[in-house]
Amino acid sequence: MRIFFRAGQVVILVFCLGLTVLIATHEGNHSRAEARLRFNAACDEIQFLILERFDDFTRVLHAGAAFFDTSETVSRHQWKVFTTALDLGSDLPGIQSIGYSLLIQPDQLARNTGEIRAEGFPSYMVWPEGPRPIYSSIIYLEPFAGQNLRAFGYDMFSEPVRRSAMEDARDTGLPRLSGIVRLVQETKENPQPGILLYLPVYKQGMPTGTIGERRAAIMGWVYSPYRLNDQMNSVLAAWTAKYHDQQLSLQIHLGGAGSDSSLLFDSGSISGEVARPRGSLSKTSTVNMAGLEWTLGFSNPRGATFKSDNSLFWFILLMGILISLLLFSVFHVLLRTRNQAQRIAARLTADLRSSEEKYRIIFDNEVFAICIFDLETLKIIDVNESFTRLYGFGREELVDGMTIDDVSTEAVISTAQAQDKATSFIPLRWHRKKDGTIFPVEIVGGSYSWQGRPVMFAMAHDIGDRLAIEAALRVVSEEKRTLLSELQHRVKNSFNMISALVSLSAEEAESAEARDTLGELEGRVRTISQLYALLYQSGSFSELRLDTYCLEVVSAVSAFKGMIHFRTEMEELSVKTPIAVPIALILTELLTNSIKYAFPGDHPGQVLVSLRRTEVGAELIVRDDGVGLPSGFDHKNHAGMGMKLIHGLSGQIGGGFSMKGADTGTSSILTFPLEE
Repeated sequence: MRIFFRAGQVVILVFCLGLTVLIATHEGNHSRAEARLRFNAACDEIQFLILERFDDFTRVLHAGAAFFDTSETVSRHQWKVFTTALDLGSDLPGIQSIGYSLLIQPDQLARNTGEIRAEGFPSYMVWPEGPRPIYSSIIYLEPFAGQNLRAFGYDMFSEPVRRSAMEDARDTGLPRLSGIVRLVQETKENPQPGILLYLPVYKQGMPTGTIGERRAAIMGWVYSPYRLNDQMNSVLAAWTAKYHDQQLSLQIHLGGAGSDSSLLFDSGSISGEVARPRGSLSKTSTVNMAGLEWTLGFSNPRGATFKSDNSLFWFILLMGILISLLLFSVFHVLLRTRNQAQRIAARLTADLRSSEEKYRIIFDNEVFAICIFDLETLKIIDVNESFTRLYGFGREELVDGMTIDDVSTEAVISTAQAQDKATSFIPLRWHRKKDGTIFPVEIVGGSYSWQGRPVMFAMAHDIGDRLAIEAALRVVSEEKRTLLSELQHRVKNSFNMISALVSLSAEEAESAEARDTLGELEGRVRTISQLYALLYQSGSFSELRLDTYCLEVVSAVSAFKGMIHFRTEMEELSVKTPIAVPIALILTELLTNSIKYAFPGDHPGQVLVSLRRTEVGAELIVRDDGVGLPSGFDHKNHAGMGMKLIHGLSGQIGGGFSMKGADTGTSSILTFPLEE
């Protein structure tokens, strides 16, 4: 029997050492695989940022081509207004300029030169000079200042790389990216490779179904130049700002990765990185960039950012060996004390049998894990079946010398603390299972005296699933905030585009009535745009501060009428979003009417806007000290579009509208209920 137990000791030692090596090796492989996954995810995100950046540029060019399609002729002033309304500097950082290149037949060259010079540019000419079968000229370019002036009149069709991209865009009708060129805006200081993105503009009314028809219909190209190093470095900088603890190098080749002649961009050559060290991570992917195939080569040149962490491997290996030796020693000691333990267990069993059956049924059938332990020695006295299932120990293991510290990773409540209060509640404590798994529990316990010694009765509940759900909810919440931020960006761009188109239409309108109508429409669009901005800023989409919204509307309207002084008296008031929009539109109409009719001939005056609660809801008043209402004016039967809109919107929110006129001004009153 003694030989058998000694052989068992050796078998256990060999088994534990083998298991330690197996687990440590698995952890090392897992660490390397995790480093590769992090690296691949970073590469995919940078590739997405590059594609997204050029998708935004393409949408800008489509907007420019659509602008030409909406009008028979586009003047230099209209082009400037259009590009200014796009607000490219804040929404699309990195775009150098946006321009229009006109296709010119040789017999039209002299007329083109004369027309442009007549606009106030006496030194204008199409360059480079010399006879050619066809010409093109950059006639519009915004911003039209600084180094961009050097491109004015340049014939991009005369340069082979640019011409190839322009012809491809003309024949396909799609945006096309050029190869590497030297931009005419470049100076001798910090020269960089440049690329240009082209989108064809066809003559209105001409068919473009075939290549021949598109060639016959071509009128010019909207385009945008980019300094490639600036663009790619800004993408990498945006990514690095988000993940400041990670570093990547990026190479971009035209076509497949090959010689230096195909190299478009190398972040290592700019930042001074040395060659990629042996064993570092790398990845290559191919993307289509507006007709050109780009090969993106990613690497981890510094070798440390995505380096696999082997510290856990060595920790597991060393601790496994130590634990194996300790288990060997413990098993040896247990063999020597086996008989003594059996005698102690028999005596304890006899002592407890008389009282055990009284509470065993309730104790063992409780769904929560229950443990009774000595508060002085911390030894476990008894556990129920739920406890053994949760922690993985057998009941005999637990009550035969184990302490509560063996299943807890944190200090247990002291005897003084336990006796100080009858019941203790611990919302979060980390415990350890038999297999080493660490898991969170919630504990409710109470102390009492048993056989003359203080003991603790504790019930533990595994809250791992609950914590995982809470973490998942936090992730979903963060994703929702990201989605709402992107949606706000898109909505803002859409409203800016609509406002710009309405503004341009107003400038081109022939009658004053049409211009006034389009101006009022722009004000309504601005009012709704302000609502979306306030909703996003407040973080709540179900209700908003009406007083803040009204102040925004008053501020926007007052900016266009300097002779009139606007005052506000606003009570703090929150309303549901569906009510806020009609109220703001009504306020816009009332302020517009005051400006148009109350102060003829640019006469100075004052407009007071007040918002306050009433016993039945709330009241919005717009009062001016102008000429008052005309004799016999009946706002209920007035045929004007604005007054019809006011009555329709007030009825929509269940409110009422009235007007009071006098020689000293007009008061417009809107009452509406408040939803609780």
